Amino acid sequence: FGEPRAGDETFANFYTSNIANHFRVTHNYDPVPHLPPQSFGFEHSVQEIYYPGGPTYYIECQGPEDGTCSNKHILDLSIPDHLTYMGLDYVSAYLGCKLSNNGSNTTHS
Repeated sequence: FGEPRAGDETFANFYTSNIANHFRVTHNYDPVPHLPPQSFGFEHSVQEIYYPGGPTYYIECQGPEDGTCSNKHILDLSIPDHLTYMGLDYVSAYLGCKLSNNGSNTTHS
């Protein structure tokens, strides 16, 4: 979810040809998929599944850098869109888990 660009075109091609059944999910104006910028030589490696709004509608994008999906939002970005995916507010969910067990990482059986 909200995966940044991990390498250059050579890396992207290697990854895509060696890792089967992988895609990345992006949400509306999430800024993270635009980092690092393509102008620095970075490329996404796998197909994008783009959620332009809520969790019930998505687009299977054409290629890893489809200009009709998240790549159409270069300047109008939103941090809250990175923190909310599939209708779930990950910050609240994370804090809720931490607060419900008082921050303990202990497993109970």
